[in-house]
Amino acid sequence: MYYNEPQKLEYLSIEENRFAESTIEVAKIIFAGSAEVERQYDVDLSNFNRQQVVDLLKKYNSKSKGYYKVMCVIFSDYYNWCLNKGYVDESNFTDWYHSKISNKIIDEILPSSLLKDKFFLKEDVIKYLDDVLDPTNKLLLYAPSVGINGDNHEDLKYLRVDDLLEKRSAIQLHSGKIQIVDELFIELLKEADKSTIYYPEGMENFTSRRNGYSDSTYVFKKCGGKFNEVITNPIINKKMSVVRKQIGNKFISISTLYRNGLINTIKEYYEQQDISLYTAIFHKNNNKIYTYDRETRDVIDRYNSKITVRMLRMELKDTIEYYM
Repeated sequence: MYYNEPQKLEYLSIEENRFAESTIEVAKIIFAGSAEVERQYDVDLSNFNRQQVVDLLKKYNSKSKGYYKVMCVIFSDYYNWCLNKGYVDESNFTDWYHSKISNKIIDEILPSSLLKDKFFLKEDVIKYLDDVLDPTNKLLLYAPSVGINGDNHEDLKYLRVDDLLEKRSAIQLHSGKIQIVDELFIELLKEADKSTIYYPEGMENFTSRRNGYSDSTYVFKKCGGKFNEVITNPIINKKMSVVRKQIGNKFISISTLYRNGLINTIKEYYEQQDISLYTAIFHKNNNKIYTYDRETRDVIDRYNSKITVRMLRMELKDTIEYYM
């Protein structure tokens, strides 16, 4: 499974390992992934030179700088353990995985220009709606950006007009949670519910009569299914693939829409108080305690997200400029 497996297993099994068990599990996965490049060079990653480190990171084909940085923390710890054990060649006493070096490599692999489409504002999502042709696909694009998803996408799958609490600008979700929504969501929900035919390429290009929806109280209906049959994840993924193609943004997904929606919700909340997103996330009281963490936690809870403020701050450390 691993290249130089006895050495990797020795590292993973040390009792004094400073990582939590969950991080050790991540280390096992990335060591399994590194084996291909290590075999290519027939060299353990602790003895890689700079170009080999570049090739190693590129192999993972990640679009997340944060993920690369987590990998480099683990690789750096492994390198230093190997160094202390005498496993590192005398000709290679450079820790290429140290953040001062690896961050520059990561910036080369993932320049900001490549990632700009991954971070978008609410007005960007509204503009994207014009490019999406089918009413149910428009809803699928917009709903996650107002905090609707749920475990296994169940809050999306079970959306119903009957669950609207219109006077409260809210909707009762399948999970039992109450989600605050806006007028645009309510409009898109009702339009999608009226649909009797799925026409992903637009009504003028509709040809297949097999795309007629079965009767259902749910807004996302199956074509040719049973009464009230719930759509599946493969159907959601196929619909999202159409949305992504029509918009022309490869980063569009339910998870990125949901996460960007959360950040934009926090941003809008603090803008009403003339507080910038940067201040809300990073300002410290007397350089010790983050000033707005408790208030931000309340916003996150209302959005029905499980992310902690600390995790959000870590994510925004390198990306907040895209939301300013």
